[in-house]
Amino acid sequence: MARKRDHLLKYRRFGKLLFVAILLIFLACWLYGDTVTWAAIVEQESRLRATVDSHWLISIGVGSVIYFIASLIPGTTGKALLFGWLFGFWTALPIVCSMLTLAAVVIFLSVRFLFRDGVQRQLPRLIGRLNRSMRQSGQATSLLTLRLLHAPYSLLNYAAGATDLPARTFAWTTFVGMFPSNVVFVLAGSQLPSLERIKDISVSSLLNLPLLLSLSLLVIMPMVINAVRHRLM
Repeated sequence: MARKRDHLLKYRRFGKLLFVAILLIFLACWLYGDTVTWAAIVEQESRLRATVDSHWLISIGVGSVIYFIASLIPGTTGKALLFGWLFGFWTALPIVCSMLTLAAVVIFLSVRFLFRDGVQRQLPRLIGRLNRSMRQSGQATSLLTLRLLHAPYSLLNYAAGATDLPARTFAWTTFVGMFPSNVVFVLAGSQLPSLERIKDISVSSLLNLPLLLSLSLLVIMPMVINAVRHRLM
């Protein structure tokens, strides 16, 4: 029942975010529809891509800083898709994996040395469940499994910081555990066409095999990992 309730809450939050996003889009179209045209948006995208191509290393550095800062803010999902779309798979993947791990470690260490008492008061049940899981399955195995199963990124960072988990174990399990989902998100983003191409291609041509495969893996992978975990434990 608790698991079903958690899933229901996630869907409700997603529905609220989607509603707000749609509302903001309609509001923007109503306010600026006469001044902001599709051609202008496409032109801005072309300029952005030209800047990235002509200043490659600087763009990677700036993009890494932006991704790191965004990863410190709870609820900023979809970043990997955007970076895959803008930078391409092989450039975006190292940025996403390294900055996501670095942000997680910064939150972890901040909680451990600055906000531990406050987090323990706010998340006692989650920290207790995490401690029990680490005692039963081992620290590395527990954290790795939670990352592979897409446990809430920010909450896990806070809760882990309030435990006795070594920072090194937290860092490598975060990197390894989130690597498969990062690959899937970045791959999906890299398969999305530029805005300039969207107007010239049909909807059916957007659904190419790599994109469909990556989206399917995103849905199937947590179920497979969960099934294997229950069989082995």
